[in-house]
Amino acid sequence: MLRRTAIAGLIAAVLLGAAAAQASDRAVLVEMYGGTWCGYCPTAYAALQLLREEYTEDQFVPIYLHVGGGDPFVTGETMGRAGAQGVGPVPHLIFDSIDEAVGVLSTPELTANWYRPKINACLAIPSPVEIRSWGLIDGANSFVTAVIKATDTLDYDYLKAQFVLYEDDILYDSKEWDWTVRDCLPPETGITISAPGESIEITRTFTPNAAWAEENLRLVTFLESTTAAGAPLETRMRSSCPIPTGSR
Repeated sequence: MLRRTAIAGLIAAVLLGAAAAQASDRAVLVEMYGGTWCGYCPTAYAALQLLREEYTEDQFVPIYLHVGGGDPFVTGETMGRAGAQGVGPVPHLIFDSIDEAVGVLSTPELTANWYRPKINACLAIPSPVEIRSWGLIDGANSFVTAVIKATDTLDYDYLKAQFVLYEDDILYDSKEWDWTVRDCLPPETGITISAPGESIEITRTFTPNAAWAEENLRLVTFLESTTAAGAPLETRMRSSCPIPTGSR
């Protein structure tokens, strides 16, 4: 079970390179936990690729958080977030922290059919927040600024803004990896906006690793609550792999 919940209508805004302010009034964030060592994760990944063709980037944003020993994309932050989310066997997908799916079905198509209603259910929830973001990914000059504005009453005890940097088109082990989380910037905690019209502006500066392809980097900004009570969750176990420790 998840150990935190997202606000209903969690927002994701994607940033690439230099960009004008852009807003997303409803986007579903799908966090996929898996690894290069996982035999079932390619089916989940292929299902998300199929779904990515059905939805616009303003509706659906997947990120891949690698976990487990021997995976070159694992970070302390991806493992820490997996622990906070109660992730065990993978693939484990979390939809806006409102619903989840553990494992896969027999084919990417059937798995996509399983995931799709979860995305649509999240999309149907009205959003009480708008995020506008802009910035630059350019070595030591990289930054992101986000303005988070309440468009309806926010009745949550604790709000946190997260900034997650990920990379597309990584070639590893003769495969191409998209949505791979590279870094989680320091979150903004204790956000107190609650009434319509209230807002907060947040800026983060960062320096991408020189080994990362800057032209393939994206940054997703989202707002979550770690204490608000959420909707009941269902956990369905399908074919999945336990997370290994140590080297392969």
